Amino acid sequence: MGSASAFLFRAVQTAEPDQVMKRLLMLLQLGCALLFLLWAAHEINWEDLKVTLPAVSLFAVVLLVLFRLVIYVLLGWRLTVLLYGNITLLQGISSAILCIGCNNILPARLGEICKIGFLRSRAACGIPTLSGAVAIERGMDVFCLLGMAVFFGVAVLALPTVWVLLGMGLLLMIGWVLLWKTAFVRSCCRRTLPLFFQQWTEEILDSLVGMKKRKVFGRAGILSLCIWGCNFIHAELITNMLFPLNLPLRETGLLCVVLFGSSALFLVPGGYGLMEGAVTALLLFWGVEKTQALAIALWGRLYYSLVPLTLSSVVVACSSKNTFRYTLQ
Repeated sequence: MGSASAFLFRAVQTAEPDQVMKRLLMLLQLGCALLFLLWAAHEINWEDLKVTLPAVSLFAVVLLVLFRLVIYVLLGWRLTVLLYGNITLLQGISSAILCIGCNNILPARLGEICKIGFLRSRAACGIPTLSGAVAIERGMDVFCLLGMAVFFGVAVLALPTVWVLLGMGLLLMIGWVLLWKTAFVRSCCRRTLPLFFQQWTEEILDSLVGMKKRKVFGRAGILSLCIWGCNFIHAELITNMLFPLNLPLRETGLLCVVLFGSSALFLVPGGYGLMEGAVTALLLFWGVEKTQALAIALWGRLYYSLVPLTLSSVVVACSSKNTFRYTLQ
């Protein structure tokens, strides 16, 4: 234990200030993930868990797999729209599967880099264009996730409707500023952000300007709504078909936010530990027995991790050497 502490101390002591913050943040998130996982596994009846996990409907299992495949198709379609048709639908689907699979084994959302390398080896698009499109994808997902959190969170907490209107209004205002006040945002970023983030935001803003000119932002937004609608149905199928909990729609919606939000934490690969702990805690708060709550979390993990990892291995097997060369660049 002492040698491990000394190693961490030396790593932090010899690093640059920015590197120190990154390492401390990574250690903090990994520590939280471990604590969440240990808490989720604490006081679990393992015999009951072994009985509960396989005691599900085969039809529900197959239906959930099909819904995941539909989501991958929608993700690929959205990326095709954002890149103005410069990639095929199959390339978009393959890159989405590869990205999710890599995010389950690599930290810091490096699956996005793998997606860019994969597409660069196949499409006539530059790295800035691909980076901007991928960043806008994530931005749309964040907006949808925040919108669901506001809508279903207010419903679960039984707050006045005005809070939903305020939350949605704030999100719409932020989107309006990013889309229609691009010069103002660019100026603010140049004054406040470090050089690396300035270059990143320039790529995003340039992509936004191009999308407004080609009028593809609306179609990509509709596809984003469809993607998150399917994610909601996926959560509904897990809680009310795979396991007959009969949760109200507002609680299922909040569970969807926790399920996919915790799995997308920045530095932890696939949100391991965080997803299991957060989903178990939420269901336990709603009165679900802890063993069954953990079983639901593990089935969610199965669909979020095992399915894309299996499919992404096929994508990697069919990839050319250029994919890995562009990814490393």
